[in-house]
Amino acid sequence: MDEYDDFAMRRLCAAIVERAIEDHRTAITRNIINERTQPTKELNSREVELVNSLHWFFRCGGVELLLESAGFKISTEAIRRKIIEPISKQ
Repeated sequence: MDEYDDFAMRRLCAAIVERAIEDHRTAITRNIINERTQPTKELNSREVELVNSLHWFFRCGGVELLLESAGFKISTEAIRRKIIEPISKQ
């Protein structure tokens, strides 16, 4: 890959992580999951799919795999702190 492909891949991976963080925070705010990405209530099929995806991504190594594949050399600790923050209502 050339430098433009590397840049595009890194931007795509960053956007995926940003979206997943937002989805996790929204799920916490809506009381669908707890801080450990476990369901807090009975879920409909769409919510089950979301929770399963978020659980795999944040608790089973998905975020680390994505960041590593894009060449990011960052710790996931800041990401893990951010995902448990509920979205504040302004």
